[in-house]
Amino acid sequence: MVEILYNYEQYLSTKYLESTKETYLCNTNLFFKYLKKQKINPEEVTKADVYNYIAYMDNLKRSTIRTRLSAVKNYCKYQKLSDFLFEDIKLFDFNKKLPRILFSCQIRVLINYYKDIRNHLIIFLFLNTGIRISELANIQIENINFKEKYIYLKVKGGYFRKVFINETTSKKLKEYIKDRKKGSLFNVKRRQIHNIVTKPLKENNIKGSAHTLRHTFATEMYKQTHDILIVKELLGHKSIESTEIYTHLDNEVIKKAFLSNPLANFEVGGKK
Repeated sequence: MVEILYNYEQYLSTKYLESTKETYLCNTNLFFKYLKKQKINPEEVTKADVYNYIAYMDNLKRSTIRTRLSAVKNYCKYQKLSDFLFEDIKLFDFNKKLPRILFSCQIRVLINYYKDIRNHLIIFLFLNTGIRISELANIQIENINFKEKYIYLKVKGGYFRKVFINETTSKKLKEYIKDRKKGSLFNVKRRQIHNIVTKPLKENNIKGSAHTLRHTFATEMYKQTHDILIVKELLGHKSIESTEIYTHLDNEVIKKAFLSNPLANFEVGGKK
């Protein structure tokens, strides 16, 4: 890395004023330290590495992230990688507020609120799959594969995607379904699902919604995998602009990351 950084410094000296060069060099060095920690060769940086570096800096000021990212982009341009690595960076809104998530104590309150098996399962599925309200409302029993442990979901635009389920979720689903072989899993409308989630939140003065549970799932998954692209795949964020960055992820890797979700270990209780 020392030699690479030295060569890059020589390159900067031919292009920029001393102050600009030092800014680029300092921030590139911080990127190199991150790469070293992750055991990544600076000459073999991938798009996933860039996205994960952005996630790694998420606790910093937005202006600081922009400055550091500008240095990374300049370095990648020097390595002739810029166009490929940064073509989707527009997906990141640096001024956007971080999504609200639930803390462990709040999760325990929520997941132990309902004794009714249907309502409890709805909460549990949100926390353990990160699916959307529209997806949950349309789950069909015949699209649940208990052997391979996934649910086949129809999403916007008529597309389908797999949502993996862990062993605990699988057992809860089997208990709820019993002898039914096909048809709607819950047969409830979106508004009903929304109310099932918000009722215990409001009663316990917890701000949030069903989407908060989705954000909580995503946060826990990132803690487990340290790979924002895997999280994007798990959440089903597949638009025309963003699909390319994670379509090549191996499904088995995603599944293993998903099964490590600690939210599955909360004990069942309930009072409603």
